[in-house]
Amino acid sequence: MLFTVTYTGKDPTDLGYLLHKNPARPQTAALSFGRAHVFYPETGPLCCTAALLLDIDPPDPFRNRDAKSKEISDFVNDRPYVCSSFMSTAISTVYGTAMSGRCAKKQELADSPLDLKAGLFMLPCWGGGKLPELLFGPLGYEVKSEVDGQFSEWGNNPYINLTIRGKVRLRDLLNHIYVLIPVFDQQKHYWIGEDEINKLLNHGKGWLEDHPEKRLIARCYFKNLWSLTRTALDRLEGTSAAGEKTSSGGAGTPPSDADEPAAMVRPRLNMLRLEAVIRVIKKSGARSVIELGCGDGKLLRLLLKEETLTRITGVDVSPAALKHARKKLKIDQLPETEQKRISLFQGSVTYRDKRFRGYDAALLVEVIEHLDENRLDTLAEVVFGDAHPGIVVISTPNIEYNKIYGRSCFRHRDHRFEWNREQFRFWAERIAGLYNYDVSFEDIGQVDAKYGAPTQMGVFVQRNFPSIYTITAPDETTQAEIEGSEFYNSKKDEIGQVYDPPKPLDYDTGSAGSGSAGPQDTGSAAGLLPERAGPNPTAPPPAGTPPAVDDVLKRLTIRTGLHHDMVIDEKNGGAALEIMSRFSADPRWLIYLPPAMSPCKTSSLPEFIEHPQEAFAYYRKTGLTQVVCEEKHLGSRAVIVLCRSPKTTLDRFGVEDGSPGIIYTRIGRHFFDPSEAATEYAILERLGNVLTRSGFWEQFATDWVCLDTELFPGPAKARGLFLEQYAPVGKAGKGGIAAGIAALQQALSARLPAEESSGPPEGAGAYRAAGDRSATPALDVPPESPKKQRGGPPAGMNVAAALERFEQREECLDRYITTCRRYCRTVSPVEDYRIAPFHLLATEGKVWNDKNHLWHLETIRRFMTGTDPLFISTSHTAVDPADKKAVAAATDWWLSLTGSGGEGMIVKPVDFIARRGTELLQPAIKCRGREYLRIIYGPEYTLPEGLERLRNRSLAKKRRLALAEFALGMESLERFVRKEPFHRFHECVFALLALENETVDPRL
Repeated sequence: MLFTVTYTGKDPTDLGYLLHKNPARPQTAALSFGRAHVFYPETGPLCCTAALLLDIDPPDPFRNRDAKSKEISDFVNDRPYVCSSFMSTAISTVYGTAMSGRCAKKQELADSPLDLKAGLFMLPCWGGGKLPELLFGPLGYEVKSEVDGQFSEWGNNPYINLTIRGKVRLRDLLNHIYVLIPVFDQQKHYWIGEDEINKLLNHGKGWLEDHPEKRLIARCYFKNLWSLTRTALDRLEGTSAAGEKTSSGGAGTPPSDADEPAAMVRPRLNMLRLEAVIRVIKKSGARSVIELGCGDGKLLRLLLKEETLTRITGVDVSPAALKHARKKLKIDQLPETEQKRISLFQGSVTYRDKRFRGYDAALLVEVIEHLDENRLDTLAEVVFGDAHPGIVVISTPNIEYNKIYGRSCFRHRDHRFEWNREQFRFWAERIAGLYNYDVSFEDIGQVDAKYGAPTQMGVFVQRNFPSIYTITAPDETTQAEIEGSEFYNSKKDEIGQVYDPPKPLDYDTGSAGSGSAGPQDTGSAAGLLPERAGPNPTAPPPAGTPPAVDDVLKRLTIRTGLHHDMVIDEKNGGAALEIMSRFSADPRWLIYLPPAMSPCKTSSLPEFIEHPQEAFAYYRKTGLTQVVCEEKHLGSRAVIVLCRSPKTTLDRFGVEDGSPGIIYTRIGRHFFDPSEAATEYAILERLGNVLTRSGFWEQFATDWVCLDTELFPGPAKARGLFLEQYAPVGKAGKGGIAAGIAALQQALSARLPAEESSGPPEGAGAYRAAGDRSATPALDVPPESPKKQRGGPPAGMNVAAALERFEQREECLDRYITTCRRYCRTVSPVEDYRIAPFHLLATEGKVWNDKNHLWHLETIRRFMTGTDPLFISTSHTAVDPADKKAVAAATDWWLSLTGSGGEGMIVKPVDFIARRGTELLQPAIKCRGREYLRIIYGPEYTLPEGLERLRNRSLAKKRRLALAEFALGMESLERFVRKEPFHRFHECVFALLALENETVDPRL
């Protein structure tokens, strides 16, 4: 957010002429995204410094009524505090004439190399310490970068304060920085189109064509849009960019889609997999193939080249992946005969689908590891049982080989498991036996004597399938054959490894010689060789029948007992199918999902957005005489389903793995990662012990229970989110605001005596006075972006007022950081957790929604708390919303909770289900605290303009969804308790997830 230029020379204030900005008259220019302040922190006889400071408006994607944003990251991010594409745009707007090299009064100076220094503060830097030198070093600059270490507990800091110095023309310096800022950041705030090519070439003229990292610069400038990158490189060089290799490695290669130095060229694992699959298909004699989990269609493109295949189908659960595959395959441009050979559709390997039937071969390449292990039997029933193709090819990573990579975790963050060779063989042989197949195994990639190959593949052949494929060891392929194939070195695999002979690793330490452990991933595993026996080859077939996709992937109409009929659009159903298949826990456990909770009406109090008086007013108007206020713990909503014995797990839920139960989130995902399975098991075990000792099972005549709870502290679930999403805002904000304040403070003390000035018009600017709006030179706006500016020519700047505003912003950042730190601490032992149940939802034969909330809280206190510190009661109070004294006391309690760092409270009708006539009332309203809302609305939302903007927030849609989801959740529980078939309660959960796809402000 701060960019400075310092000139050291005979007459330093000549910098004002070159920049066309009077050092005595600070200016403020209105831009489309905020304001740009130009002032001079230093105007001495030895050097002169000009500062460009941005004050960016908070991001508001819903400013556009057609916005489809649903991510909190679109609202709360580091963009207002870093040097990003906003700064590039501001430089070209404010310093446009200087970038062109024009200066009527000092043209000779503008054409001369000067001793210049530039500073960029809080510059995002994905490439680490080497990237600044790689980019600016070849241009002749002395480069220095510093990392702020004050937030070391939040992990690596991706922001640097960069200083470059050199003997260079001012216009060259400005153009270098304009082009290279996006290379560091790679997140432009505007649409990138063909016009960006001309911008890059114009501003890079005379230096970019000779830069050794021009390929890297072009690729990052266009955010890895290859068509634009190739066109720009072709125009730069007059030759094809396709065959060029980047000259850099390591930090000089961005983390996505990077090429490697020529010396490291080796066959890539992903293409070796595809080659192996193609060999199987050729050898089998298959005429029709379906790829389940086709992604962007790499394998489909290769299958299209096989003329013997008459029918090729790609299936993926992700609509976005299918759209990308269609684009990559260019299906609409294929000849009509080719278009008839290939088709794409959305589907899931965990839902029976009649469209999967009738194929000779089914391919699942790196698919199964993205599912929970206990859902693989469902996959087997769908693929082997229901679809029953002649040949099934399955590939999956070999976790043993991760030692070669120096990894102590999974290869991809979305992997739910990774098997060793024995575990994969057990599972494959079991499935083959159950479904009348023979299976053979093949290693893919370079084989290590101890750890095997990186990828293992099973080829399943139906015993009565008339295939010429035989179950034998695969043919050996020589290195020469691999290097001569069309698959050689065309794409990189998912972890960016090249297949040089790897260094042997020490199995106990996970280190390669004396080197480092290698790249790490945010995913994790309990260990490379988990202590378990793996799949049981003698286990019975899966219980129950997988749901059919026809039951859910359509326009759904669901009748509920509490609310009107729910109609679910097919498009939202497609999104729910992806969520249910890729992210959710085993749907057999998902008998209930909690509803979204409505926030209270926007407060009329001047300093608050949410306040309890609005919740009390809502229920008072409906005629209720009693509500319950419950403390909202600083944690996450968690549903717990617990079975008394493994027999109950199997008989009542159809889950065969013997687990005692599950803890899942409000949207049906595992609360704990796979690496934390031991923690989940320990919590369930302790809860079972508590219920047994209290006599709960006998009192309620049940062998299972479903509870609605709050699991805290916040880091239990949210630490990863906070470190990835919220902590960077604090890091960048603190550093960026501090740099701006320091520059403004320096400017306030600066003086420019007229007798010493040889710069622009006379007059010493006392910056403490209000800015002089007269005779201010016009702002330079280059022809390429005349619409970027708003508000006409720049106005005078009041530096003192700007400093006061930035000090207020810093205070907001300090409060934000304090709140974030509560969420970013490490939580690991079970003893660190606390669980506060607040609803006893259901037991065998009974949904407890006919009991009021006071009964629920008292029952939980009697049977679940007091004996194990892991389980605690929820503080609460009953209030008559018409009693002013009671309301005032409850409000004081809320202020006490939130003032001490709490999240807030929930206000509910005393009855679980409350109505006014036939109208269903909100089951709960949340009132979040002022400081907690900084996380939701951004650090500076309490500034007057922030509060004013948020008072227009719309709540109607969120409230409608809260009621609909409450009705669906209750309907799902009722159907499960009545022992209706799986698909009956599953469709309610599915519909609720579909509603979650509705576009609603995620901050509500």
